[in-house]
Amino acid sequence: LGRKKGRKDPLVRWTLVKAFLSSSEAALESLDHRATVTTKALQDGPTEHPRVAELQDDLTRLGEVKRLVEAATVAGSGKLERLFVELKAIGFDGSSRSPRVVIFSERIATLEMLAAAFVSRLKMKADQIECYTASDGTQDIKQRNILESFGHADSALRVLLCSDAASEGVNLHHQCHHLFHYDVPWSLIRLTQRNGRIDRFGQHHVP
Repeated sequence: LGRKKGRKDPLVRWTLVKAFLSSSEAALESLDHRATVTTKALQDGPTEHPRVAELQDDLTRLGEVKRLVEAATVAGSGKLERLFVELKAIGFDGSSRSPRVVIFSERIATLEMLAAAFVSRLKMKADQIECYTASDGTQDIKQRNILESFGHADSALRVLLCSDAASEGVNLHHQCHHLFHYDVPWSLIRLTQRNGRIDRFGQHHVP
């Protein structure tokens, strides 16, 4: 998928691979975005454009890959099943007695899928789950409120789903010592940064 000067563009392929390694939902989002961009390029460019044939080929292949990913989505995710097995192992059942957990993912679509999974599987309520993602400047107060709530012992919040916007500069260790990487970042530095959110001075339990 994706050609540049007669050669396949590896950036496109690896973007799709990374998305699929996060979740099939993230992969579908990336495939749809790529298909939209490719379709627009076909509509905007003249029919004699030298890349028309390549773009049409890309669009066909994107559709083929999308059908495969949709089939994988229907089949279910072994990674998601394993997450809930690990949650059960630490005593997490979605109730107010459950330990607090932080779950990181690089993709927003994956976080949204996880939030829906917690609600459907464990019947968790809206005030028990929050997503912490990058702010465009209008969500700063909401982000501060989420972090404050997660650090209070009497808060109902049990699951904090984080993008890498939370991998630096925030303290999540006050009431939490369980952290999951739903998808593993390709940078080991980022992995260490994520872990550092609950592995801090003042942590009362082994993370």
